[in-house]
Amino acid sequence: MTSNRYLLALRRSWVVIVAALILGGVAGIVASAVATPVYSASSKLYFSIGTGSSATDLNQGSTYTQAQMLSFAELATSPIVLTPVVESLGLDVTPATLAGNITATTPQGTALLEVTATASTGSRAAGIANAVAESLSSEIERLAPTATGSKKVLAVTIVTPATPPTSKSSPDTSRNLLAGLVLGLIIGVLVVVLRQRIETRIDGPQALAEVTNAPLIGSIGRRHHYRPSGAGTTSPVHVTEEDRQLAATLLSSIAGTPFTVLVTSAIPREGTTVTALGLSLALGERRQRVLLVEANLRRPSLSHITGLPAAPGLAEAIAETTGSTSAVKVATIEGTSVLVAGEVPSDPSSLLASGRMSELLESFAKDYDLVIVDVAPITVSADAAILGPSADAVLVVVDSTRVRAAKLASALDSLTSARIPVIGIVLNHMRIHVPRYTASARRAPAGTVAEAPHEDAAETRTGTPVDPERAKADRGNAPASVSKK
Repeated sequence: MTSNRYLLALRRSWVVIVAALILGGVAGIVASAVATPVYSASSKLYFSIGTGSSATDLNQGSTYTQAQMLSFAELATSPIVLTPVVESLGLDVTPATLAGNITATTPQGTALLEVTATASTGSRAAGIANAVAESLSSEIERLAPTATGSKKVLAVTIVTPATPPTSKSSPDTSRNLLAGLVLGLIIGVLVVVLRQRIETRIDGPQALAEVTNAPLIGSIGRRHHYRPSGAGTTSPVHVTEEDRQLAATLLSSIAGTPFTVLVTSAIPREGTTVTALGLSLALGERRQRVLLVEANLRRPSLSHITGLPAAPGLAEAIAETTGSTSAVKVATIEGTSVLVAGEVPSDPSSLLASGRMSELLESFAKDYDLVIVDVAPITVSADAAILGPSADAVLVVVDSTRVRAAKLASALDSLTSARIPVIGIVLNHMRIHVPRYTASARRAPAGTVAEAPHEDAAETRTGTPVDPERAKADRGNAPASVSKK
């Protein structure tokens, strides 16, 4: 996975990052609100030489004092110093427990010692700090060596007594808020990155390129679904610009007509039927003789989408209960014919693998320029592999919101194993921004509804045929990349 994909994921998931940032800040504020307040107070002690009259004596005494400062700091938290503090203040703690609330520090090269005490109130903290300072000075003077004449060598003076603090030292709300924001940001970014590593959906051209070298020949956005006007009739069908672009790219990718293309997908509900219908109608606009064959005999949906009768159809044509010509239902768009699946058989694979099916496809190839065959998903049936030898290529539809990389790779591997050439990939349900070019651009036709009950229900379409001479010129100038069998 490239860094660009990570950056794109972070940009798309900015809501997650902002939410984590806000939650982290709120957590920091809440942690400060529920934490027990702690106050700190400090006393400072100065150590001096009690004897010595010459400069040498004073210098030696100063050196001795500085050498003992770390020992004095350690002595501040010892039981010999803290036991009198506990007794004098009547504290309900042991000297060892009190030692956890006492710190003693000394700046290097000085004879100063700072004793800091923490407590739940400011006055209590100041009282403990002063009591520790007095007890420490008494013990140090008692333990200090005695010079000639019973005079103590060291003198300890409390130079700065502790005073009750006006503000608490902990919790620090500003610091906790900043820490919460930073932690929330880190968590948000990690969630997006980990989800991107775990999430293997084919959500764009870059993700597709990491799975296959097959060309991306079309991207189709979400469609406005429609409700058919009634059984046995067809509703006006709107051909989108994405359909027209796909049709133009397909024509430029084939060596010539007639040409038979299987349209399939890796998993169910990726929109193959809708894509095949849109492609067929767009090809019909270009004055191509097009037949759309619904060979998905397992879960047919074309009759629901177009409003055509569910039978007779392909199943009946294979079984020879009706002629193939009478089973083809011509849609309302000129140049596009539709053969629905018919009644769902008990064994679809056997019908598709029959010699009659091969004969039908050969006959269709003689009567039409392009035969678009909608086939069941690759990972749930072998129908694509069965019909592959009778087709010139396969077009794979990929739902950018559903299919995973592993599923798509497995499906494409099965096509490779069956030696079925993949003419290209169509990314379905993509987020496509189309700028408004005219006042009616991208306007859904009347009668559309937000959603249809069937998995492959299509949007309402209305189409305007293009100039046939221009279409012929476009096909004549297009490069050929897939040859017929």
